[in-house]
Amino acid sequence: MKLIMKISIFIVAITVGNSAIAQDIKVGFINLPVLIEASPQAKSATKKLQMKFTPRQKSIAIEAERYNSLVKKLEKDALILSNEQQVEIKAEILKLERKVKRDEQEFREELNVQKNIEFKKTRDVILKVIEKLAIDEKYDLIITEGAIYASKKVNISQQVLDLLEIENKKSALVKQK
Repeated sequence: MKLIMKISIFIVAITVGNSAIAQDIKVGFINLPVLIEASPQAKSATKKLQMKFTPRQKSIAIEAERYNSLVKKLEKDALILSNEQQVEIKAEILKLERKVKRDEQEFREELNVQKNIEFKKTRDVILKVIEKLAIDEKYDLIITEGAIYASKKVNISQQVLDLLEIENKKSALVKQK
């Protein structure tokens, strides 16, 4: 990836140096991380993940609170509880602690997998929109990373974001049908 960027920058540097060729070359810059974060597709994916995982997260939080309550109860009432009661509460605490840790780990793993899936979908849509814009607007080169500076003239991130919003509206209409 870095090699491709170096080659791209080298090509741009060579062509910009030759003014006759530079007039015929159309170059664009896209801030891909900003597009991925600001795109309606990313926002939609975030909402989807929140809707899917918030109930489970709340359930884990309730179990964790129950665990904390039992620990506090044991600390507070240790002197008045019988040995048998203390053993029961300690066993319950241990069982609950294991369950909470296991549930939290499973939750994080599943959430990360789903985030990666949604990120890939969003990135694929963004790359397709960029490619379509490049073809439609006859860009010779579009740079996404590795640029130290990009003027407003070559920064086409907002154009891509506008096209992503249009694409998102089209997708929403298709889903409604």
